[in-house]
Amino acid sequence: MTAHVVGGLVALVAAVVALSAQKGGTLHRGSGLVFVVAMVVMAATGAALAAFSRNASPWSPGG
Repeated sequence: MTAHVVGGLVALVAAVVALSAQKGGTLHRGSGLVFVVAMVVMAATGAALAAFSRNASPWSPGG
């Protein structure tokens, strides 16, 4: 869960930097790459949390 939260925070910061930097510049591309990696971390950890969660959810298959 910590990796998921940290990934989200990193993605938020990287998005702000990417959106405020000049398009195509080194800072824009670097922070964009950090954003993509952070989103992949969030997706992977979110999927793992959902798969291994012991809490029943009304949205999960089988209830």
